[in-house]
Amino acid sequence: MTPNEYQQLAQRTVMDDYNQAGKIKQALYYNPELSHVVIAALKLNSESGELADSLVKHLCYGQLLDRENILEECGDLLWYIALILEKLDYNMENCMKDNIEKLKIRYPEKFTEEHAKLRLDKSE
Repeated sequence: MTPNEYQQLAQRTVMDDYNQAGKIKQALYYNPELSHVVIAALKLNSESGELADSLVKHLCYGQLLDRENILEECGDLLWYIALILEKLDYNMENCMKDNIEKLKIRYPEKFTEEHAKLRLDKSE
């Protein structure tokens, strides 16, 4: 298969533009605050990329570890997470608590590769 054939065949599984745009428009019409969640989720990717880039510069290109930039990017990530939680009527404390509870179930004593594969917190 050529790359061009793959590209063409992949189009079979894409929702048509009009249908997808209509669904997005309808979802945002009935819940306009969702737009903040969407933008924040997209920006999380951007900010995590900036964090990763800072580490790549240190690990691969021999630059000094830019601790200040890393901490700044972590703050940016937290800002977007706080925005999402607020728009979903949830708070940081409960999010953190729920995450630790999930991890306690997944890793009852400590991290192990076996527990990582088992994912005990997920019911089949």
